[in-house]
Amino acid sequence: MTVVDVGGTVIFTIRTVSELPKPLLRLDPATESAEIPVEISASRCDAHALTESKKSFVFPMWVSLGEAPEQYLEIEPEGDSRRLLEQLLDECRPAG
Repeated sequence: MTVVDVGGTVIFTIRTVSELPKPLLRLDPATESAEIPVEISASRCDAHALTESKKSFVFPMWVSLGEAPEQYLEIEPEGDSRRLLEQLLDECRPAG
C-alpha cells in the first residue's frame, strides 16, 4: 500500500512533521503497520468557517494498492485523538 497524501479540513490544517516527498509512505507486503508523524492546527476559527464546516473531523487521504489507481478515502479520528481535536477546536473559537 502507498499513502500518497493526506489533507486537512475547513478548520484544521495537517502537515507532516518532517518534509516528506510524495508519496508519503510505501508499505511492502511484509510490513503490518507504519506511522506518518503529523501536526494538526486549527487554522480557520472564524465564525463563517465554524458555521459552514460540515466535516470538521473528517480528513482526506489518498492511497493506492499495488499498481491500482490512486483512491480517495476519508478518515475520522476516534477516542483520545478525537477528544484532542475537539479541545483544539474549543480553544480556537472566538470568545463571545
